[in-house]
Parts: sequence; C-alpha cells; structure tokens
Amino acid sequence: MADADPAGTGLGSQLREAREARGLSRSALALLAGCTRQYIEMLESGDRQHPSAGLLAALAAALALSDKARSRLFSTMGVAPPTAAPVASRQTDALAAAFARAQPYPAFVVDACWGLLDWNALGPATFEVYPARLPVEGSNLLRLVFDRQFRSRALNWDEAAPALVARFKRETRIVAHDAAFQRTLRDLRTISGFSSLYRAARVEADSAAPCWVCSTDGSARCGWHG
Repeated sequence: MADADPAGTGLGSQLREAREARGLSRSALALLAGCTRQYIEMLESGDRQHPSAGLLAALAAALALSDKARSRLFSTMGVAPPTAAPVASRQTDALAAAFARAQPYPAFVVDACWGLLDWNALGPATFEVYPARLPVEGSNLLRLVFDRQFRSRALNWDEAAPALVARFKRETRIVAHDAAFQRTLRDLRTISGFSSLYRAARVEADSAAPCWVCSTDGSARCGWHG
C-alpha cells in the first residue's frame, strides 16, 4: 500500500495537479511522455514512486512545467534535473497548436484504433456530454458517433457515418492483425448499423464528409470534419 500524501507535496500529487491544470487525460500525458497510461496512474496513486530521471524530464516537458515546478519535481525525488529538454516539449507545443488551428471546430486525438486520447474544449459539446464524462480513456470515437442521441442530432449522419467508417477502415489497415484492433472491431460490430457500413466501406476513398451537428433546440451548432 502506498503512503498517503495529505499535504499534496509528493510526486503523485504534483503530477496529478499539473496534468489536470493542463487539461490532459492520463492517456494523453502518457502519449506525450513516452510511457503507458497505467504507469501514469501508478505514479499518481503512489504505487510507483521511483521513475527514472529521464522519464521525470519527459513528464515535466509534457506538462509544460515552469522552471520552479520542474525543480520541485526533481527535488522531491532527490535527483538533479537534466540540462537538455526532451522531445516531449515539442510534442506538447505541436498538440496545442493543432488544437488552436482546429478552432472553432471540435478536435480529437485518437490512437491507432481510434480510441480517444485527448480533445479540445469543444469535443464534449459535440456529443452533448459533460467534460468529466468524456475522458473514458480508450472509448472509441466511432462508438460516440453511432450513439443514438448523436445520430438524431447529426443533420447528415447518413452521409458522414459511411465516410468516417471508410476512413477508419483505411487508417487501421496497418494494425488489422493486432489483437487490440481485433477487440475494438468486435466491440464496434455490436453496434447497430456498423457492420454493414464496414463491409461496404471503400478503403481507397481519401476524405470524409463533414458531419453537421444540430443542437437540441434545432439550430445548427458546428461542422465536424472527420
């Protein structure tokens, strides 16, 4: 059992507070820092308390910590911070810039199987869910698209859904034999209407139709390009 950290001064508390301040999910932070979501969870909970100096540096860069916060993080672990900033800082900047370019449209970061990793502020609004509910890390973007309530509000769902499924089929060809993808595909095939669209999808198509979403009061809210 990990020791409690009531004062919030330990490594786990510092990582969790910085991650939440940046609006990152555990999966997104793991992606930027080059580790796994499970490892981030163990660090935050205190189940793992001695990461390497290199990983600490990657986490500090991914979280865009100030010099003071970075020094505090390394001081907590009793190690000196390396002088060179890792590549993760450039990845974080690139992600922030991509989200900025997407405004005023929703934007999502997905893994190779289209599992959700991160999103901008408009992401939850697209599906009319509270931000705290959307970070079900690993939830598949297509499962949200095929949600019955979302389908009723998408003005051109019948056009956009086949285009998105075709893009999914095309982009996942490289992981078609991966066990994680096979589990994802089995799960998606339990959704009404997905299997027929997947079978009919033409992988040579190179674009997806925009999905025009209607708000609950009937007014058009936004256009979402897949």
